[in-house]
Amino acid sequence: MSDVQNMSSRRWGAMLCVSLLAVANLAHAQFEFPDSFGGIGSSLSESKDPVSVSAEFVASKADQPAILFVTAEIGEGFHVYALDQGALPDGGGGPLPATINISAPKDVRLLGEWKPVVPPETHIDEEIWKGLQIREHAKTVTWFAPIELAKGVDPSTLEIVGKVVGQACNPQTCVPFNEDFQAKIGVGVTLPAGVQFTAAEGTEVTIPQSSPTVPSTGQSTEKLFSQQLGTAAPLVVESTTQDSFPHLLVLAFLGGLVLNVMPCVLPVIGLKVFAFIEQAGQSRWKIFALNLWYAIGVISVFMLLAVLSIVFRLGWGQLFQYPEFNIAMAAVIFAMGLSFMGIWEIPIPGFIGTSKVTEIGQKEGYEGAFAKGTITTLLATPCTGPFMGTALVGVLSRSPWQIMTIFFTIGLGMASPYILIGAFPQLIRFLPKPGEWMNTFKQLMGFVLIGTVVYLLTLLKPHFVVPTVAFLFGIWLVCWWIGRVPLTAPSSRRWNALGEGIAFGTMIGLVSFYWLAPILEQRQMRDAHILADAKFEQLLSEGTGEYSVRQEPWQPYSEKKLQWLLEHGKTVVIDFTADWCPTCKFMEKTVLKTKEMEAVFRDNDIYTLVADWTHQDSSPEVNQKLQDLGTQQIPLLAIYSAQNPTKPILIPGTYTIAGLTEQIRRAGPSLGGETKQGMANAAPGFGAVPSSGAGLR
Repeated sequence: MSDVQNMSSRRWGAMLCVSLLAVANLAHAQFEFPDSFGGIGSSLSESKDPVSVSAEFVASKADQPAILFVTAEIGEGFHVYALDQGALPDGGGGPLPATINISAPKDVRLLGEWKPVVPPETHIDEEIWKGLQIREHAKTVTWFAPIELAKGVDPSTLEIVGKVVGQACNPQTCVPFNEDFQAKIGVGVTLPAGVQFTAAEGTEVTIPQSSPTVPSTGQSTEKLFSQQLGTAAPLVVESTTQDSFPHLLVLAFLGGLVLNVMPCVLPVIGLKVFAFIEQAGQSRWKIFALNLWYAIGVISVFMLLAVLSIVFRLGWGQLFQYPEFNIAMAAVIFAMGLSFMGIWEIPIPGFIGTSKVTEIGQKEGYEGAFAKGTITTLLATPCTGPFMGTALVGVLSRSPWQIMTIFFTIGLGMASPYILIGAFPQLIRFLPKPGEWMNTFKQLMGFVLIGTVVYLLTLLKPHFVVPTVAFLFGIWLVCWWIGRVPLTAPSSRRWNALGEGIAFGTMIGLVSFYWLAPILEQRQMRDAHILADAKFEQLLSEGTGEYSVRQEPWQPYSEKKLQWLLEHGKTVVIDFTADWCPTCKFMEKTVLKTKEMEAVFRDNDIYTLVADWTHQDSSPEVNQKLQDLGTQQIPLLAIYSAQNPTKPILIPGTYTIAGLTEQIRRAGPSLGGETKQGMANAAPGFGAVPSSGAGLR
């Protein structure tokens, strides 16, 4: 192809990208994507938040542990409820108490319970919760707790991350708040002398008279069960907390290497096989350069993922939670599939066009090699193979340079086979020689890519599927309209076709995401309400509302369900999964939901919950739970033992029936006594109707 045609193709590619981004931005506005991605998002309120939170910690001394201080500034006229705010007996309810959780780093462990510097104000409520003692703070409250830093940690460089959750109320309204804090070393708060902390292990930590302490109020403070769950350090099976950093890099390299044979990559790996065949007969330097550019494309995506992990705290594969990413990937893969099937020619130099293979005058270009590397890697992100689970557990708690190094090493591992073939091109001789068969192979690959689009559609919320299909039809028409103009046509004709295609694609996007999507969302909400009302009526008609968990295993996770089950002496298994995680689905089918494991769960009276992480905006409790457990990576199993519920056993990545069975036996069965199963099996969103007056607090 001539230089003029190459330049024209680049311009076409740039204009097409602008078109896709423009329509994606329209979808972005419709979907209300998170503001962290620079999107429009949904503004909750222009008013000032009623609660703001700050934090600091003081380092340990010879006679006292390190202490973490968290301060909440409460707006005029508002109050927040104390950490130990109680509830009426027999399920009578009560205000939402504040909770404090530390999410990172894993070098910090809470030694005892949180206490306020100044005790909360108390009074007996006579209106809403008649007879209940209300414990509340106004204006300013500072909580503190003893902490332990891991050996070798420099307090001057440490930043402790956490959040305070609760509700701020005034006489007219209550406003939920969820405030993050970052604590660095400081001077702390001067406290009266002489108090003993009750440590998590049941021992006592004494603060000397000369040190900052909290005054004794003469009242016993009962630590909330939710605080125990949120602050206790979990026990991790196969975790990286004891692994050296070089060992993690070895696992990261092996994990990246295995990604080449994971099912996520297989639909597009034919692109690279096709390129290898085309490279036959070229110079050794040319082959090495092309494969190096492919490797750079692979590694660049991993470096982008590292930046997203550092800046936005995104875990591996979490991009697939966002509809804009899935739709953009579906659009790109769909356009590639149409190109392979002969509808049009992708305007990227050297990216396998629509001409017959035997007639192609140009071989694979550097831009095409780079593009294929990036696309292959993006499709690989939902998969987690062997070694990667261990390498990625707790990665967000590491320093930025360590995160960058781990992701770079995974990318290097994935790219290593192509670098090896580039360095030793004689390996290509094992592949078939170019010929007419490649045309058929190329068209078959087009159907495989269309199948990948179907998979991406399954990751979308139901009311977005049809609008996205309509948008893809628009892209099909745009590709056909642009492709019908030959490269030898006058530039004015090509530009006209490009402009007309962009205009039509934008119109289809507007109709799809601004008209069709809202209609389908309203229908979905209506159907959901009808189903929920029917379920609620069923619960009321049956009186007790208690169902057997044996008949309905794997109920949707909620923190209230988990707390209720643990308070009643149940051992609980939580499966953290997502529809965009093929490894999760494979483990569920081959291990977690097999007859063997069902028997183990039944024999040990194990209760099972599923934490669905598919969509970012519909799983805030799952996000919070993963942060509390110190990871942002799935697959993940959390086993809460009835005997030791504050130290869950974590199993990241892949596992076997034998290994999981051993951990179940290690956790132990549910405790004997009264069994209350209703909460674990009630319709999500309604809870159970207690049969004996007992219920959630």
